Amino acid sequence: MAVMNAMMGLQLIDFKNDVDKIIAKGTDQEEAVLMVLKNYIRKSKSILFEGNNYSDEWKEEAAKRGLSNNPTTPEALDVLGTKLAHDLYGKSGVMSTSELDAFHNVQLHSYCTKLSIEAKTLEEMVQTMVMPSVLRFQTELANNLHSLKAIGYEDSTTFQKDKMKRLVKNIEAVNTGLEKMHKALEKVHHADTIREEAGILCHKVKPQMDAIREAVDELEGLVDDQVWPLVKYREMLFVR
Repeated sequence: MAVMNAMMGLQLIDFKNDVDKIIAKGTDQEEAVLMVLKNYIRKSKSILFEGNNYSDEWKEEAAKRGLSNNPTTPEALDVLGTKLAHDLYGKSGVMSTSELDAFHNVQLHSYCTKLSIEAKTLEEMVQTMVMPSVLRFQTELANNLHSLKAIGYEDSTTFQKDKMKRLVKNIEAVNTGLEKMHKALEKVHHADTIREEAGILCHKVKPQMDAIREAVDELEGLVDDQVWPLVKYREMLFVR
């Protein structure tokens, strides 16, 4: 909001100055306004896109137009350290260079703090809620397989065996994700700067969180609904 307000404020100042220059030459005010607006529209064509701004199509088109694309929070916050940002905030009187640098660091620290909390919360939920229920269900399934084999119905356990394979696969994926996340978090503690810390969290920790989440999502679809400890998406739709 601060960025948008600063941009709008400066643009309104430029708009008035541009209109006044044309009026000073004897042009009618309404016509002067239209002339300035037409000029602004022509200049802004490179950032105008009528399609889906979240699609890969726009990413490709933006690259062709030479527009920047900062897909992660740390990279987006780096813009605050550019001359363009310093000029914008300085000219508008919103923040001085030192204030903007401090704001940049505060935003990075906030990002690191939140992502670290999310990583630790994810691990706690997986370790104390998800995996215990998954292992209980896995044991129940293993007992079922053993019982059917004992009475000569091993050939009728295709469904159970397939589910067991998928359980094992995703349990291993969760375990691997947790191990890699721990190693990445250790690197965070040895980062020299807050920007380096943010980069590690973004590019090393977060991908492992996403991998764990993907495996847990699949486990959610495998484990008995009576055993699963968390609210499912379909249940959220009907929560009153």
